[in-house]
Amino acid sequence: MTGRETRGGETTPGETKRRSAAFAIVALVSAIAGSARAQTRCPAIEGGQQALADADAEARLAFVHATMRDQASRAKMWTWAWSGVGFGLAAGQYSLMAVVPANKRFQQAFEGTAALYLPASIAVMPLQVRADDETLERFLADTEVDGHGIAPCVRLERAEELLESSAHDEALHTNWLQHTLTIVLSGGYAAVLAVAFKNVADVIVNGGGALILGELQLWTSPTGAVSALERYRRGDIGTAAATAPRVSWTLAPLGVAPGVALVGRF
Repeated sequence: MTGRETRGGETTPGETKRRSAAFAIVALVSAIAGSARAQTRCPAIEGGQQALADADAEARLAFVHATMRDQASRAKMWTWAWSGVGFGLAAGQYSLMAVVPANKRFQQAFEGTAALYLPASIAVMPLQVRADDETLERFLADTEVDGHGIAPCVRLERAEELLESSAHDEALHTNWLQHTLTIVLSGGYAAVLAVAFKNVADVIVNGGGALILGELQLWTSPTGAVSALERYRRGDIGTAAATAPRVSWTLAPLGVAPGVALVGRF
């Protein structure tokens, strides 16, 4: 023998012991690394409680990620639904111009154009959560490289920033100022109808309908990021961040012509 511990291709007891020890060390290191990853802790977000700081970073990120995806989906449905309502009402009013008396066509066109306020308001002030969710998806994809990407707390901090941004935007879309603006614009619309066309029925139906539709648009605006952020700050992330969007439909005055409109709630 010249220091080798194999005979005829067989492994000697010494070699077997060394291999077993090596395997044990590798398993121990892997277990320690896995435990460290499973117990990553990051500072709590501003306003967050100690329960949040004690929560696992990956669980926190999963909560934020799920919330952003859910709210982006709801915002997309809300945007398309209300844009469809506005364009549908306008198309209906314009189509009636062919059958109304000639002296009523300008009024008909005016009322149809007024219905475009619904999609126009969404275009001017869209819900930010859709763009924030796309930003988060790209960021997470770019920083996830087989476990060797950016530090978990840095990834979580960026996700939290986007959640806060989306929650702030949702709150702005439904605050008292928006309700006041809706009332003022509806009142101005009714005043224009009263002065320009002197038709009491049109003032009541169209002015009142515009107010109802404007309020419904606000009340159905997604606000899940606001409530999710409140839960998150408390450290309440033990259950799913959100559920699949639920849609219900109700009837409301048409707003710009006699009749009713089908309105969705998200």
